[in-house]
Amino acid sequence: MNQVYDIFNYTQQRQSDYFETVFDSILDNGGYGLQVFKTTPSNGVYPPPGGYTREDKKAAEKAEQMELSGNIFPSGIFFLTHLNYTLTHFNDVIAGSGNGWGIIDSEGNPMKSYYTLQKIYGKYSDLL
Repeated sequence: MNQVYDIFNYTQQRQSDYFETVFDSILDNGGYGLQVFKTTPSNGVYPPPGGYTREDKKAAEKAEQMELSGNIFPSGIFFLTHLNYTLTHFNDVIAGSGNGWGIIDSEGNPMKSYYTLQKIYGKYSDLL
């Protein structure tokens, strides 16, 4: 999984499933723990106005390639040759990605992942 492209597949269930498996995986591989969530109100990741386009997905793939390879050249070419898109629409695509870590909805109510984390912290409380 990668964070850039996975915004297209975000659901509260997938977020909860991620938390459910990541702790066991980290501990099974010699790690100690992980804490990646935010408690400010959030309703999760939502598509930009009009939904995702083919160009959005291509841009996300290019951003991912740049992040994983450390080479900005191939991705830079895409973003420069699609400059109007880059300056006007791409920000709308990635703007909500940070909201995928929220565990409290905009009304202040716990989301599914809140209860998943509560269960996990109870399971691993002896390590804290």
